[in-house]
Amino acid sequence: MGYRTTYVDSPKGLLAVIPGYPADKVGNERYTMWRDYGPIEGVNPRILTYRIDTYEGQSGSPVYHYFDTGVRIMAIHTRGNKNMNSGNRITDDVFNNIKKWSE
Repeated sequence: MGYRTTYVDSPKGLLAVIPGYPADKVGNERYTMWRDYGPIEGVNPRILTYRIDTYEGQSGSPVYHYFDTGVRIMAIHTRGNKNMNSGNRITDDVFNNIKKWSE
């Protein structure tokens, strides 16, 4: 799995996937990873927006797409409400910070 920085408009319309452990699951379901997917609807240099179903507890989950060359993480899910969800894009600066933190 890798990351992908892209031009501002290029991710719009791509099918994105968000996995995670949403806090609304009960019993044994809370130990199961869930995922949902949908198109990227809005793009700016720092944020991707989408209507992919998420819930509390999924912040920090990857927002990824299956490219021809493999899975690439495009953003980190950070916020949502009943109308729209969004994630911070993996820019070169974000990637370099993650790399530093993992050393």
